[in-house]
Amino acid sequence: MIPSASVEEYDYTMKMYAERLKLMQPPSFKKCKTYAEADWTIQDKKEVDDRCIRRAIFQGLPKNYQKSLRSNYEQDWRQIDEATFVSGMADCKLEDRAEQDEKKAEAEKNKQINKKRGNSNQQGGGKCGRRNDNDNKKFCKWCKKAKSKFFNNHNSEDCTMKATWEKQGKLGNQKELNTIESLASTQEKQTALLAKLIKKLDSDDDEETNP
Repeated sequence: MIPSASVEEYDYTMKMYAERLKLMQPPSFKKCKTYAEADWTIQDKKEVDDRCIRRAIFQGLPKNYQKSLRSNYEQDWRQIDEATFVSGMADCKLEDRAEQDEKKAEAEKNKQINKKRGNSNQQGGGKCGRRNDNDNKKFCKWCKKAKSKFFNNHNSEDCTMKATWEKQGKLGNQKELNTIESLASTQEKQTALLAKLIKKLDSDDDEETNP
């Protein structure tokens, strides 16, 4: 991969690796015990030429660099001259850096937006809870009874002010409230039961009509 310093450094380093490869000891016979006994004729057959080095440099580049070098020139990347090849890598790095800077700026922008949105939610929530995008779907009967303007910030079961409203007498007679809740619950159950009975009667009528 390209070092952070420059593409020129990367190009130079890869070429130095190639030169060192030419000097490395080749595979030796099992009986060889000294450096001089190595089979140096194999080393002479190695094709570490400019074409091989260019290919190694290209394969070490990031995929987006390779794509640019393939598409930005009429000549194949293997055939363009050395100066053009290095200049092309430098252009790719500039484009990559600009893209990364753009992504960082966008991420920072989104971070600031989310931060402001969070602060707005905290300020708008009051003591009864935080506001969110579903405020219009929330309803707290306790805060509504106490005439609090934050009754639509949360649901009744999430209310943190119920005990306070009770102490302040804003919820009226607790016994009456419990009775009202009990009656409402009973009514819901009776309605559900009636719906089941109607459904069953309709089913029985269908069976009698179509025996």
